Amino acid sequence: MPSSSKEPSAEPSLMPREPASRESGRKKRRILVRPNRSMPKQSAFQRITAAEDLGCLEKYVPLYNNYHDVGSAVYHWEIDSWSELVQGSLSPKFSVAGSTFQILAYPSGTTLPRHVALYIQYSQTDTAPHDGYACAYFALLISNPADPTVGIKSAFQHRFSTHHEAFGADDFGRTSKMTVIQPGFHREVVLENCVRISAYIRVINDETGTLWDPQFPAALGLSRLLLFPYLNGLLQMFYHLRVLRQAILQVPISGECYRPVLDSIHCLFSTFDEQEAAANPMDVVDALTRRSITSLPATEIQEFCTLLRNELIRSLRNTFSAGAIATLFQGRIRTTITNTMKHASRSHSEDIHDLMLDIRNHSCLHDSLAAFCHPAPLSFQKRSDNQDVQQPAGMQRTCFERLPLVLHLHLNRFERERDDGCVVVQPDPFEFPLSIDMNPFICEPKQPVVPSVYVLTGVHFCHQNTDGELTYSCFLYRGNNCGWVQCIDGVVSPVNGCEVLDLGTRVGPITILRNRVKRITNPAEQVYMLVYIRKDVREHIVAGDDFMDLSPDD
Repeated sequence: MPSSSKEPSAEPSLMPREPASRESGRKKRRILVRPNRSMPKQSAFQRITAAEDLGCLEKYVPLYNNYHDVGSAVYHWEIDSWSELVQGSLSPKFSVAGSTFQILAYPSGTTLPRHVALYIQYSQTDTAPHDGYACAYFALLISNPADPTVGIKSAFQHRFSTHHEAFGADDFGRTSKMTVIQPGFHREVVLENCVRISAYIRVINDETGTLWDPQFPAALGLSRLLLFPYLNGLLQMFYHLRVLRQAILQVPISGECYRPVLDSIHCLFSTFDEQEAAANPMDVVDALTRRSITSLPATEIQEFCTLLRNELIRSLRNTFSAGAIATLFQGRIRTTITNTMKHASRSHSEDIHDLMLDIRNHSCLHDSLAAFCHPAPLSFQKRSDNQDVQQPAGMQRTCFERLPLVLHLHLNRFERERDDGCVVVQPDPFEFPLSIDMNPFICEPKQPVVPSVYVLTGVHFCHQNTDGELTYSCFLYRGNNCGWVQCIDGVVSPVNGCEVLDLGTRVGPITILRNRVKRITNPAEQVYMLVYIRKDVREHIVAGDDFMDLSPDD
């Protein structure tokens, strides 16, 4: 029995498998297949041109979510005796990107009587690998033979394999509506017992190796916390910066009371890949509490990060991993204040490990950084006629004296309501690029020039439901061999790299039955934290072993 039109839920893994698609190296081709058959009622079928086929392919199965196809095809099955078509009839075979497909038709339905059931059936070729599969995004159309605009269509996506060979709809259309003129149409679908069934298929490149795979289990993450709800995202970020994870793991557990936070994180990371259930970070919470680090509201996430980072720096002191935090996160900014009245200026520098940026008045990362570094007027209050009057005092300018290897950016996404003090997420649109050149924000170019291009490595989101509850999630980069993962509490799933920047604004022209879970985040409106890493050391930081191979001054 063919599969139902209901999409199975896919649960990918923390460790994405290498793509197994045998088409990954094949040159992308677009094929238009049209059987050359002689039929008694050939005149009933209007000829469809190749240009029309390509137009319908783009219209019915537009590439969404930045997916890429490795091949596509349009196939027409022209039937001149619809009433005599037996249950489970198969069209001739046709090939798309090396995979073989057929249209499978049940004119009288399968599980639903008096409904036409249509499916695409996949068959593995003799030369295909044992675990061969094809991720197909396709549309089926049953139409009038003389007018293809009169018909019923629906789109699907499915991971075809030897275990899931057929997929489509049990209720594609009522049989009673096939032979009578329906509202909006000027003729019936079945004309003189003739009908055309068309398949528009794209075989999608499976970047993660788990695309639409219902059998692939998701990796386990961290169970949700009521206190410190944003802590999971920070722990996941530390874990996926492999050089930092290794620095923590190489420090033996002391059991001493003076570093409980480091010991608890060490225990958590050492069992992360071996757990049988979502890991419980409550030991970390208890350790933070013992160190008098209490849960702070979302408006003070940067302050919490500072407390946690300082605790790790203190705990790593006098160990092999001393200096790991500074090597990765420490930078230096210079602030210059110019007195416009005295024509004098003074500068002071300070070390930073992260940065808070304003997004209320700026719509993208570059503008926020430019505003942070842009000269701003200073003023002082002067008493005049019993009133405080603002008088200009000078200008203040901030720039980066030394950029950190890991650029950790907070966005002022949260604010407290004046009435009840509840934290709300401000939906200000904010765009962040895949990479950014920080050279315009450096005080003075160094000789030799230090690399200044930074690449996106982590994106953290916060979604607020109608009850005011906050849900935190993140996208994290794991290196060239592993790609991106999405972490939502206890589930870690591999994702297409393009999804990280996808704003979810593209909608297909027809209803698409998709098996992917509806995303709870909109990157443009719910991002509250970003992590960029300098391009030349990014792979080493996320996939290397030793932080001592890095130098922030290089």
